[in-house]
Amino acid sequence: MRAVIPMWLVVLGCTSPALVITGGDPPAGDVGGGVGGDSGTGVDDTGGGEGTGDEGGDEGGDEGGDEGGDEGGGDGGGELDCDNLADEPLDYQLIDGARGYHGLAIDEDGIMVGSDTNSLIKSDYEGDWSVFLPGTGYLEQMVYLPDGDLVYGSSMTGDVVRVTPEGGSTVLASNVWTYSVVLGPDEQLYLTSGKWVERMDPDTGELTELSALSSAVPPHTVGFNLDYSRMYIGTAASVGGASEVYVVELDENLDPTTEPEVFAEGIGYGWHDGIVVDACDNVYVTEYYSSTMYRITPEGDADRFIRWSANATYYGHGIIWGTGEDGWRRDAIYTPMPYNNNKVREYVLDIGPRGWTPE
Repeated sequence: MRAVIPMWLVVLGCTSPALVITGGDPPAGDVGGGVGGDSGTGVDDTGGGEGTGDEGGDEGGDEGGDEGGDEGGGDGGGELDCDNLADEPLDYQLIDGARGYHGLAIDEDGIMVGSDTNSLIKSDYEGDWSVFLPGTGYLEQMVYLPDGDLVYGSSMTGDVVRVTPEGGSTVLASNVWTYSVVLGPDEQLYLTSGKWVERMDPDTGELTELSALSSAVPPHTVGFNLDYSRMYIGTAASVGGASEVYVVELDENLDPTTEPEVFAEGIGYGWHDGIVVDACDNVYVTEYYSSTMYRITPEGDADRFIRWSANATYYGHGIIWGTGEDGWRRDAIYTPMPYNNNKVREYVLDIGPRGWTPE
């Protein structure tokens, strides 16, 4: 587990507006403007106090969200206006009961699963939670397969593990030490191991090496663009060792047709913990050293979207979209906060994932 970095390092280079997280969530409707960020605007998550929300239990605090589990606007067949998206989230709140360390996943029954560093915890949007699988320890990212099984990477053992809905587990592969666990449209898993991005068959555990960076700047996270013709690769570099997110072109079988090339520069200091893509093909990347979420256009131009640098305990690691069902908003992203008791936050956007359209 990485330690929280010194605050003098986190705030270097912050010169323009962004959403900055320094304390609890704001009152309803107040998402702040703040200052900070290397390029462009973004939401400055400074907010007001959280009451008792971050002092142990989840009650009190994080009043900024939409009460009653609003499942999000959109998917109404409207026309996307990709040139006029908001520069920051519209709203955000703590999700009571939910827990996540480096990754989250939501199943078809509307249950979110994440690690509290001891066990896998399952929770619904209303705050009801229970232990799903005890004794797992620290886990990396995770994803559900179409048959309802969960796959996660263990940072304790290096194993990639498949778990049934009943809690039975099978080790798919050992000594992988992946951080990223992403499901492709081919129902294969995409992982990072050493200097390689690898594809895994979730039935056999067979691994295929796809694309390499280097041992000095190894891959850490992966994601796909809207039509799966590109794979984005975030890195796990030592501080200051790199700031680039890379891209490889893919064929119809999701096999690389190019070597990794720089897609975007200036994405923090080189430790990229999450990648997702929205319906306009923008790429969202969380970066550890700068405690920032960046939004990158399809052309590779980046702005800060959320800054946690004023209080790095609110930094969100992995990123997932909501499902649009059972309370989880389809126009919201969810981030686990390993330095804030593994709690989970919802950030409401004016855009959703691939296939989303406005009302």
